[in-house]
Amino acid sequence: MNTRTNRTNKKLILLCGLGIALLANQAHAALFNIDFGDASGTPDATYGAAIGQTGSWNTITSAGPTALFDLSGNATTASVSCIAENYGGFYGTSGINERLADDNFFSMAPGSWKVSITGLENGTYNVSYYAPIHPSVDIGNFTINSTSVSSIPGSIDGSLVPGVSWDVIHNVAVTDGTMTLSYTGGGGEYNGLAGMQISAVPEPASYAVAFGAMCGIAALRRRRTYSH
Repeated sequence: MNTRTNRTNKKLILLCGLGIALLANQAHAALFNIDFGDASGTPDATYGAAIGQTGSWNTITSAGPTALFDLSGNATTASVSCIAENYGGFYGTSGINERLADDNFFSMAPGSWKVSITGLENGTYNVSYYAPIHPSVDIGNFTINSTSVSSIPGSIDGSLVPGVSWDVIHNVAVTDGTMTLSYTGGGGEYNGLAGMQISAVPEPASYAVAFGAMCGIAALRRRRTYSH
């Protein structure tokens, strides 16, 4: 193998490493499981809810701010504040999903609720959110960083049904380290939230670097095979 080929290989390996590092850094930027309320206790770390994001759950039982830990249970720079009238939940059901759905915060209409998460790394996030299981508590309409989101009513049996008991907001932009959810009206007599899961969305550039480098390495391997 000549010197030029060696240099090319090294460059491609470095690019591949850079792309993988960028992807890993963005994936690590924010991975949080949050359970509001304490009626049924904190979900187990093996519970991934609707999106399969297993790991430690943060239980929020007061206005805060409360420091957040990541899926591995490590401390982070992020914290959450939750403004509502009640931080309990509903004791009426049991099952694998109930530790999340039974717990919730709520305010009585027309009262408001607001959740602010600060200390996040700037970037783009997917946010999965869960409605309370209690038949009298909806989420209500809300905004997340100025994006309007319609209320979902929640299930009455603990099942995880998209658009009923949970949903996801894609590509939420965070530019100042803060993600804010604010109730805007609608819903039922009581409105609140059972839980959230937050994950970072890797930037396309990171994928491009990693994919390009991997393609280059694959091409070199084919060339080396044919040259023999």
